[in-house]
Amino acid sequence: MKEQKEIIIRFLSRNGPSLPVEVGKELGYNSLLTKAVLIELIDDGVIKQSKRPIGNSLLYYLSGQEGLVKKELFNDLSIPERHALKRLKQEGRSLSEIELTPQERFIIKSLLDFIDVKLINNQKYYSLKGVEQRAAPIIPKPVTLFAHKPVPEPEPAPGRPVRIRSSWSEGVKSNAGFDNEVTNYLERLGQVKVLKVVRRNRETNYVLKMNEPFPQTFFIKSKNKKRINESDLSLIYTETLKQRMPGLLVTKGDLTSTAKKWMKDNVGDLIKLIRIK
Repeated sequence: MKEQKEIIIRFLSRNGPSLPVEVGKELGYNSLLTKAVLIELIDDGVIKQSKRPIGNSLLYYLSGQEGLVKKELFNDLSIPERHALKRLKQEGRSLSEIELTPQERFIIKSLLDFIDVKLINNQKYYSLKGVEQRAAPIIPKPVTLFAHKPVPEPEPAPGRPVRIRSSWSEGVKSNAGFDNEVTNYLERLGQVKVLKVVRRNRETNYVLKMNEPFPQTFFIKSKNKKRINESDLSLIYTETLKQRMPGLLVTKGDLTSTAKKWMKDNVGDLIKLIRIK
């Protein structure tokens, strides 16, 4: 086993961060035996593995090759993930969880090869690895999801819909149709694109791009139902994960009691419920 370990160390030294299949070819081993040797080297503290996979495999590398790892992984990042890193770089300081958008809180766990996490006063702070940070503010300023509201409203309890003030529906005709009402509402927030009309005036998928207070992209599903149940929430939750962006469910209906509990237990900040009149 010692000889195999030395072969891997020399291979990583020459080739930089590598996938198990690449190391296995050098050893002449199958994937199972290769993984066993790699695990022993990790346990010995000789090599490291990335937090984020490329495809279905992690990268294995030597200490000092962290920059090469980030370079390899960066090409695989989604646009929202790149925006999150760009924001941390522009801020030049650690950001607390409360300062992150729902989208950033959702994707931050996939960026641990790029980001350092510190726990201060029971609150997590995130900063770019290898970048000197300015001191974080003592009291972080919360990020408001909807910057266009004319009058600030208190944050609703988890699972409860946000009631829209009458000023939001100005210019919306009562007989305009549900789709038009939803589009009118979303256009007040940013740029709207229709992804799919599942059923006209009943259910439609959108993408919303907001520029304030900073660029954010959301997956939107409109549901014209009187009662939103657990099945409805499960559907948008699944679609939101596929889109790899936070979601908004826009409806005129109310959550059932079981839906409220399911949303609180399973969804967290990934999906917001917005009710229009």
